[in-house]
Formats: sequence, C-alpha cells, structure tokens
Amino acid sequence: MIAVATLNSKIYSCLVGALKGRNVNFIFKSPYEAIPLSVRVVITTKDEAKHIKHHTILTCNEENIEKTVDEAVNIVKGLSGKIFDEVVVGIDPGKTIGFAVVGEGIVLEASTYTSFKEVFQALTRICQTLNPKKILVKVGLGGCFDENFKIWMEKIKEKLLKKFGVEVKILFVDEKNTTTVAKKRRIKRKEKDKVSAVEIALRK
Repeated sequence: MIAVATLNSKIYSCLVGALKGRNVNFIFKSPYEAIPLSVRVVITTKDEAKHIKHHTILTCNEENIEKTVDEAVNIVKGLSGKIFDEVVVGIDPGKTIGFAVVGEGIVLEASTYTSFKEVFQALTRICQTLNPKKILVKVGLGGCFDENFKIWMEKIKEKLLKKFGVEVKILFVDEKNTTTVAKKRRIKRKEKDKVSAVEIALRK
C-alpha cells in the first residue's frame, strides 16, 4: 500500500492522478498523522517529510511526480532497483490510447493517454525508471489504426535509441477479441482501453 501524505493541494492532485492512472491502491494521510503498518511507502514533499515517521519515504515536487510514483509502485511490487532486459509495451490506438507495460510477465502499468506526446513521455519515463536494454512495442491493428501512427512510432523508435541507447522493436498485432473481456465486464471506455492494451502486450 502507498500513502500520500501532503497538505499541498497541487502536489496531492497530481499524485492522485498519477496513481489512479496506474490502477494503484493508496490512502491519504496528513503528514502529522500516524502511518498504518500496512503502508509500504509514503509519498510527500521535502518540507513535510520531517513530520513523518516511516521506514520508506519518497519526496517529490511538481517536476518529478511521475518518476516518484513509478519508484513507489516498484517498491510496492518488489521491483525497486530491478533492471529488466526487456519490457513489453502494449498500445491500443484510438481517440483514447490504451497503454500497458509488462516486464517478466508482470503488468507494471496500465494507463490511458490522449496524444502521441503523452505516449512518448511515458516511453521516456520507462527508459529512465526501468532501464531496459530492449523495448518491444506491440501496437494493435484495429479500426482506429492508421499509417500516421506507424510513421510516428518509427520516429519514437529513433529518438529512444538516440537518447537512451535502448533497442526498440515495433510489432503490429491483430487486436481482435482484445475488447471482449472488457465488454463482458461492462468496463467503462478508459478502462476498456487499458484492458485492451494489456491484452495486446501479453499477446503471443
């Protein structure tokens, strides 16, 4: 469990958004409250950290919210400091882009984004936090796929190789039936896109 312990409303709002985007359970506590034993890591600000008594405290500011949340999630999942030889990214193209990250069969993230820029930022964050040697990006070939997406992915591949030295392989896969589970469960649109992205990432 992750605890968000800050009275800074802007930081709190950003942290909540980042945690919800990763489907991570968390609780809110004031920096002056006792932290439950079930909490593995506390996220707060540098100024408020001195008021918190806990064995694992991460501090953040407006510039490193995403990175801090990734670190907290990795701690909770027992992946802190782990280096992956390869991670698989599943992408479900559409008005809302489903995005999922899988490492060694473990779903590390399931999110949705609304632009190519956000997806690139997410891929950049993966390179920074997981330090993979290779990234296999599986893109679903569904009704919302077009050639512009393919061209854009090739550009991203070149940028990641140049900036991080990460080998990126892009695989376009049939996303048929990836929405079946979501429909059966009557999952909302954004959640459906996440489920589809996970299915795409795990597809052989």
